[in-house]
Amino acid sequence: MLCRDRRGTDSGAARGVVEYSLTEIGISLRGLVGQLEEWGNYYREQVRSTVADVPDSSAA
Repeated sequence: MLCRDRRGTDSGAARGVVEYSLTEIGISLRGLVGQLEEWGNYYREQVRSTVADVPDSSAA
C-alpha cells in the first residue's frame, strides 16, 4: 500500500532521505480510513460523555 523510495546524494536529495507514496490500492482505501477516523472521533466523544477521565489522544 506504500511505495518506498530511498534517495541518495546523486539524486540531489539529502543522504538517507526516504520518501513514501501511496500505491493505487492505498489510494483506494482513503475513504475507508476517513470513515474509521470519523467513527473513532464519535466514539471518543461518547466515551468522554460517560467517563470523565479518558485522556485526549489527539492533543499529543
